[in-house]
Amino acid sequence: MAASRLSTDWNVPIDPVKISGPLLVLGAEHDLLSDPACVHRLARMLGADYHYPADFGHGVTLHPRWAEIAEITHRWLCKNTGEGATGPRP
Repeated sequence: MAASRLSTDWNVPIDPVKISGPLLVLGAEHDLLSDPACVHRLARMLGADYHYPADFGHGVTLHPRWAEIAEITHRWLCKNTGEGATGPRP
């Protein structure tokens, strides 16, 4: 039996005009709080980069494989801030 979502009707007004800069949005395959389809729509609306880790739930940083998410986030930050793994560019 598939798990049901705890909430699928949360409505939060978002004005994408007021949001700027590079954005990364994570959706998770087994997220019971945030419907991955809604999270993906949010990413598209914001023009954000989107990553969808399989076999993860809502608390991606609490998962035994949390380091995968940390690495994805680190690579994204390095790419989008101009900083490398060793620090800022000269």
